[in-house]
Amino acid sequence: MLAQFHPEDLWGHCERANMVLRRKRDLLLTALEGALKETCIWSRPTGGLFLWLRLPEDVDWVALKALTAARGFYYAEGEDYRVEGKAVHFIRLAFGHVPDAAITQGIPVLAGCIARCRKRNASGQFASLFDD
Repeated sequence: MLAQFHPEDLWGHCERANMVLRRKRDLLLTALEGALKETCIWSRPTGGLFLWLRLPEDVDWVALKALTAARGFYYAEGEDYRVEGKAVHFIRLAFGHVPDAAITQGIPVLAGCIARCRKRNASGQFASLFDD
């Protein structure tokens, strides 16, 4: 189907799209490293349009959702992607459609919201991204 829209240069289009997505991913990873290194852990996708961010377990999820929404920052909650619907301390951050400025300005907003919604203020101590 995509070939119908780009019949003359499908693979060139794919290469350009991959370059843009790789740049956006790297921009997001750099922003996370600068703002949340001591608090959270995240996936480092080799492709795709999003990454997973694991939050400390002492985050008040209801307060975080309200505070980030009030500041114009939106994310998907990890439990929305689990078959059993079990509460998990992950959020899914999309980067594919997000403008660069929104990434660089938004991650510090998210970091501030996470800090305000924590019950304790210890560094995140995770063995790995998906340990239980």
